[in-house]
Amino acid sequence: MLKAHLTDILPQYDTNTNLLLSQPYLTTGQASLPGPIDSHLDRSLNNPVLNHSPIQPNIDLIEKFIDSPVLSSYLKALATSLHQSKNFQFYTDGSLQRDPKFIDSMGIGWISAQHKELTFSTSAILWPSSTKAEMLAYLTTLMVAPVIASVTLVTDSAATIDDMANLQEMMHQSIRKREKIPNFPIWMTIAYTIEALDLKVTMIKIKAHSRDRLNEWADKLAKDATFSALQLNLHYTKLPDLNLVIVCNHLIIENSSRRCIKQLQDAGHFHNYLQLQRNTAIKTLTEL
Repeated sequence: MLKAHLTDILPQYDTNTNLLLSQPYLTTGQASLPGPIDSHLDRSLNNPVLNHSPIQPNIDLIEKFIDSPVLSSYLKALATSLHQSKNFQFYTDGSLQRDPKFIDSMGIGWISAQHKELTFSTSAILWPSSTKAEMLAYLTTLMVAPVIASVTLVTDSAATIDDMANLQEMMHQSIRKREKIPNFPIWMTIAYTIEALDLKVTMIKIKAHSRDRLNEWADKLAKDATFSALQLNLHYTKLPDLNLVIVCNHLIIENSSRRCIKQLQDAGHFHNYLQLQRNTAIKTLTEL
């Protein structure tokens, strides 16, 4: 189910912060937080209580789903800086990169077209795919948008634009049908965020590598974050319509539960098959 064994990943993985233990724990006083921060954002990050009532819905969402305290604080600060506007355009991008020494990793990045000093970038390693990276970029962008805002997401991913267009249809399906859709927990979290903040979301497709400055900036943010930024993980169990998840070693399995159980059963049957004396040669080949 994972390209690397869980036992190889978990010793390096802090379940409290979702950071690789080999990375330094970045505090709010360091300059290597995701994206540049101005003095206003810096003050917000160091304020233990963000009590701006207009962004209380954002705070509730961020605290509900984001598990890293540093990323949570940064997103709250971005929400604070954006709360006075109602129309936004964000350039978003996701990146999937291979690491032969470890596991595949995703980078997520976005930038506000109206406030170019406001950027965000993070990484993720669990259940990696280029589509998931794009979706995480959308989700973190929407979480900082003010209530009843109009948000335009500019992206070079045609596949996720099509999926966003079918989001409401997906949410009207039964959970049994929903979980057959790839990355369904993230789509459910995006839908929940849009509804909670009463957002109007518009998607715009831009051609990749078209020399659009902001698109290239978002692409660079995502790629630079892939192996170096703080890691993002989501608390899917906080979704009201997702009451059951499969967990292995504290990690939520994001695939279909039925498909996951079937894969485990198939793997078990294949293991037993290899133990038969007549299959010794085949077993030897699997161990090379």
